[in-house]
Order: sequence, then C-alpha cells, then structure tokens
Amino acid sequence: MTGVAGSGKSTLVRKELVERHPETILIDQSPIAASSRSTPATYLGAMDPLRRMFAEAHGVPAGLFSFNSAGACPGCRARHGWCSCSTGWWTRATR
Repeated sequence: MTGVAGSGKSTLVRKELVERHPETILIDQSPIAASSRSTPATYLGAMDPLRRMFAEAHGVPAGLFSFNSAGACPGCRARHGWCSCSTGWWTRATR
C-alpha cells in the first residue's frame, strides 16, 4: 500500500481489508523494539530493496525513502513521529 503521508493508508487497511478478509495477517509499522525506528520491515531487511527500487524508478537517492536519513523531517529528524506543515499548495494542486 503506498500513498502520500497522512492519506489514510493504514486506516484503510485496518478498517476495510482486515474486516472484509478476516484471514488477513496484518503486519503494521509499529515499532518492534525500544527504538521507534525499528519496524518489522526494517528488522527483516525488506525496506532496503524497496527503497532501492523506488529510488531507481524515480531517479533519486534511496535515502529519500527512509525516515532515518535524507527522507527524515528536517525539523525533528523523524524523532517525534509527526510534524505539521503547511498544505496550502494541496488545494491548488487538486483543482
């Protein structure tokens, strides 16, 4: 499942997919250890190949797809789990 941050991807999966298909095994992005940066996908090494594939497809560095490096929020370096920013451009982009 991919999409813009905050667009409701996790909610959609939890509320719709799992309810409609109870046999689904949901592995979410919850931390698996003391570090909030250690998710099942990072722990199992699944994120590295995905980052490389996204980077190659878009011609950008793989670090842009990581909250631990170039993709991190420049304000908090992805330590808060959330940040707020102006989304004034969004309205213009969707008209």
